[in-house]
Parts: sequence; structure tokens; C-alpha cells
Amino acid sequence: MITILEKDIDSFFEVPFNVYEKTHFVSLFKDDIKRFLHPDNPLFKNGGSFNYYTAVENGKALGRIVVIVHPDSNKRHGLNWAYIGYFDCADRMDVAEMLVDRAAIWAKERGHDEIVGNVNFTFMQQIGVMVSGFENFPYSDQVYSPPHIQKLLTNLGFEAFFPMVTSEADIEKIDLKEFEKEKIRAIDNDPDYEFKEVGYFGIKKFMADGCQVLNEGFDKNPYFTPITVEEFEFQAKDLMLVIDPGLTILAYHKGRPIGVIICIPDLNPLLHSVKSKMGLSFFFKFLWFKFFNKRAVIIFYSVSPDFHGRGVNQAILKRVVTNLKKKSYKTLGITWIADVNKSSLRQMEIIGAKALHHLSLFRKKI
Repeated sequence: MITILEKDIDSFFEVPFNVYEKTHFVSLFKDDIKRFLHPDNPLFKNGGSFNYYTAVENGKALGRIVVIVHPDSNKRHGLNWAYIGYFDCADRMDVAEMLVDRAAIWAKERGHDEIVGNVNFTFMQQIGVMVSGFENFPYSDQVYSPPHIQKLLTNLGFEAFFPMVTSEADIEKIDLKEFEKEKIRAIDNDPDYEFKEVGYFGIKKFMADGCQVLNEGFDKNPYFTPITVEEFEFQAKDLMLVIDPGLTILAYHKGRPIGVIICIPDLNPLLHSVKSKMGLSFFFKFLWFKFFNKRAVIIFYSVSPDFHGRGVNQAILKRVVTNLKKKSYKTLGITWIADVNKSSLRQMEIIGAKALHHLSLFRKKI
């Protein structure tokens, strides 16, 4: 008999380890999941709410789901959605149906008429369900879901929409001559432009400036909702603990922040090897990771709209790639880019990035 548990963090954390054992799925640490699934998450200070459930059979956790309401996003985009996130499940329709039904009931009771996922809280975090590329190991902040998840959702009446792609580039093959265009040289020689590499210090200033550029640059992107500095800090907190100086860079023009690329070492091989659990082996493997990791990932990049088309993003990317090469990184992952975002996809062409995973959102009327 399947039992649905509400807000049980222990069973929630165990689900993917029980049902995705032979896949490339990588979990966050339990403490990080617990931190996100807590009312203190600043996302919920402006009327947002959530609940989460685990499906358990004979003491074994077989599925999980979060259901989230983000009223600021609904208001901004004229929608009446509730998000579902962290939907991970055994390849069993009965388990999937019970979880989705429970989330739908919760959403409908609060007046919402459609559920959309996976959205792990907001469109500035992990989103999507994989539809291809299952053989490829994910980078930090990239979604991974096995093939049966899209099939379960389709069989439950969900419709795929909003296609996305994650990418990977071979750093050694990136030709720095691609960044010698006239407009990039003009930026390099203009004293009004300044580029600051984020290191172990000055993180507070980076958070405020990075948040400003993110909100300005993403303002017209589909489904984007501006975030506060507090939300930005909350989301980026753990990423910045593994910062490698010189990979994350902010651009300024006459002192104003106008562009940013957040790039960090990829944590996923480490987390996968320790099953996202702290222990003695973690600390030894972390030391190995610090010295021998060859994978990095761009979490996001953004340029203020009035500087679009001037080569600012390429000028920042030139510096990031130069530093990646100096530090002997081998591969670079890039988190999701929507198929409609042609300008960002063109940036991937410049560095020769290839598609790693294809994803979609799924939606269902309730």
C-alpha cells in the first residue's frame, strides 16, 4: 500500500537514491534541500507558499513532489499557475498519479487552474524535464531526469512546451581569436569599462551588483520575475563557497554594473561520488576535487539592455575563457537556455558549445 507523507524531509531526500540508482542523477545535500524547503526561504516572504510530499511503500520512498505558488510571477505574466518541482519517481504510474493528484488538489484549493513543472521554485533555478541526452552526465545546476519521467507526465495528461537546451564546450578547442572582433577590442581599450574578477573577498558587493544586472538583463525573458538581493544571496550562497577566483566576472561602465558571468567549478562529480552525503570520504574527495577537477559550469550570464549588441558579453566571456585555459579546465557546461533565446544560443556558437541535454516544461489543466 502506498502512503503519502507530507513535509517529511528524510524520505523526500532518499527518493532519487532509491529509484535512480543507475542513472546520472545528482542530488543536493540534504541540508540544502531542507534550507530551500523552509518558510524562511525569502521567496515566500511576499505571499508565496509551498508544500511537498513523498510516496512511500513498505517503508521505501518511491516518489516525491513539491507544489509551489509564486504570486509575483503569476501577476507579472497574467497566469494562474502553480509550479511542481523536484518531481522524481519510480517508473510506476500509480506512484506518479498519487503524487501529481495530491499536488493538484493543493493547488486547486488555492484557486489555481494549471500546474507546470519541473520548476524547482523559480525560473532562475533548475527547471525542466529532460527529453533527450540521457547518456550525458549533468553539470551543477543542470536538471537530470531519466526517460520515464517525461513518459509518466505525458500519460498523466501533461503537455510539453517551452523547449530548452543545456550545452557543453571543449575549452581547449575554444579559439580566443573569436574574441578579437573590432567592438571587443574597442571595449578592451576603453577606460570607461572595467572588469572585476570575483574572488574570496567582496562577495557582498558582487551579490548586489550581480542581482542588479540579472534583473536588468533578464527583464524581457519569458516567465522571468525580478528577484531581490536577499533571494539572490539565498540561491547563490552555496555556489559561492566553491568559487574559483577569475571564473566569475562583472563588467562595469563608468562604475555602473552592466554585465556578469557566473562561472564555478562543477561540483556534480564530487556529489555523485559521495551520494550527496557528508562523511569522512567527502573531505578526502573534496581535497582531490579542489586540485584535480577539470570541469566548470556557467550558471548564467546577463548584460543590461542598453549595452546589448556592443560586445559586452563576449568581452566578459573572453576573460572567463582565458582564465579557464590558464587554470587547465577541460570542459565547460552551460545551464539551460530556452530555444526562443536566439541571442544566447549564438553566444554558445562562438565557443563551439554542443547540445548536452534537451528539456521541456510540462503543463496540465486541473
